[in-house]
Amino acid sequence: MQERIYLLQPENNTFMLTAHDNGERRSTHGFLKMVVAQKPEVRVLLDVGAQMLELQNLELAEAWLKLSPDTLAASYSDEDGELAVVTRGGTTQLLLSLPFAQQLDHCVVYLDGAHTRAPTSSSLSDSELQLRWDRRSTKINADA
Repeated sequence: MQERIYLLQPENNTFMLTAHDNGERRSTHGFLKMVVAQKPEVRVLLDVGAQMLELQNLELAEAWLKLSPDTLAASYSDEDGELAVVTRGGTTQLLLSLPFAQQLDHCVVYLDGAHTRAPTSSSLSDSELQLRWDRRSTKINADA
């Protein structure tokens, strides 16, 4: 329930078209560049409509981390559906086994369409949320 409250905050009520002016879909890398350029900074990306299919979750987390020089780590859903973290040095571990579990404000967080549940940390309350929603999506799965 706490996640829903954070999702409904006014600062998370931002919409932008992600296609190019000619209607062509942006690549995942192009989309990430657009996300990184946003002010205030986007720290959480929920790919509700499973639109970013060009990269595996780890690859996307690494790409976002590479574009975000002030960020220490990126969290993502691993192949087993567990929240994992990749650090700037390339180390990957489960989120709960690292100090970042209590310091998500030092991370960016990517959750794919199959794992669009917000992390249960109050440290995300001040984070900007980027939601990429497919027109066919009918709900956000934010149940704990």
